[in-house]
Amino acid sequence: MTESDKKPVAPQPVWSNQVPSFSPEITPNPTSPHMAFNCAEATSDLGDTLGLFAGFNLGWPYTELYGGQLPAPINVVAINTQTGAVYFNPAYYSERSLQRSVELFLSPTEVAAGEPEFNRSFVNAWFNMDLPRLLQLPPGDGTYNVCLWLDDLVTPMQTVQVSANSARTEAATTQGQAQGSNIISIRKSSYSPAAEEGVIRTDGPLQEGRNRIYATLPDDVFSTTQTSTGTLGPILSVLGFTQTTRRFFWYSDTGFYDQAQKAKLTTFDFDPFQIIDHPTEPESIFVVTILGSLRSEALWIPSELSM
Repeated sequence: MTESDKKPVAPQPVWSNQVPSFSPEITPNPTSPHMAFNCAEATSDLGDTLGLFAGFNLGWPYTELYGGQLPAPINVVAINTQTGAVYFNPAYYSERSLQRSVELFLSPTEVAAGEPEFNRSFVNAWFNMDLPRLLQLPPGDGTYNVCLWLDDLVTPMQTVQVSANSARTEAATTQGQAQGSNIISIRKSSYSPAAEEGVIRTDGPLQEGRNRIYATLPDDVFSTTQTSTGTLGPILSVLGFTQTTRRFFWYSDTGFYDQAQKAKLTTFDFDPFQIIDHPTEPESIFVVTILGSLRSEALWIPSELSM
């Protein structure tokens, strides 16, 4: 048996089934929505690649909100640990367009009203992807921090190595990148949330705090060993996603960690709408802040604050 025989086969950019030995264990549970994934070297018609093997257990409100469209509403995100470039795509692929329109079957008011009494429906399923092909990663080798993101659900970050493959001739244009300087302010603030071990805490946008989001890193962030980082330390990335119009925005600050460490500060803040374009109609927006393999929970900006 050759080495390639031991690798799973990625037959297309996205496909649905449970792959023995590679797909994660997903526990059926009507009240505990969660997603998980494993990555492993794989083979495809373009040669060596990296397979991402994922699964989800989703109930209210996701099954009612998206219906049979799952897993297409799930975003796949990869951040290059050296450059901070962010690559993303929904868990769907077509030759004509890598973006798919996703319809919402519930209004924000219906979601806010909460789960109907005695509703215990949920979906438990698996899907997989050829990660470099789906995200159109550059042909060279690289290290990426990867996660799956669906509204307020975000998986833990996983650091993966993608091997070089000259068949990946065209890298995707990393759309949605915010342009500008001084977007992130490293400083103390009375609005900063308390630190929490292992996560980035975020709060806002706070009207009393000039509609900014305030963030706090773990207390030990500068003493914890970080692997696969840029030359100035782990890169800070802020990701934003509009729920109705399905637009993705991002900003990466390669010098943040070095500057924060020199200032001996673990708190910072930013105006999310320097990164995310205001929508033309009110809609929910979700924001995730990432530093290397650390991340925040997805912060919800209600539709009434999106304009």
